[in-house]
Amino acid sequence: MATDCSLKCEEVVLTKKTLIEKLTKINIICDEVIQLDKGLKIEETVNKVGFSIALIDTSASPFGYDSEFLANDFKYNQSLNFRIDNDWDSI
Repeated sequence: MATDCSLKCEEVVLTKKTLIEKLTKINIICDEVIQLDKGLKIEETVNKVGFSIALIDTSASPFGYDSEFLANDFKYNQSLNFRIDNDWDSI
């Protein structure tokens, strides 16, 4: 079982370089970044800290984000996703 968390951004605010720099500042070194058609994925963090990371360009998505916490839905252009494997410490 896993838990997915995501940060939806109206604007493109993160780049591969920025994401790697921020992770390095908190001592998470990423040697294996998997390039995707519209983003990137880092899976080696699963064994280090228990979650994988994906940064996805969603600008071509026809959907917006609708939430009970927002007065209006918004079209997001970037999504930063974290997938937490609930059994990560047993891997």
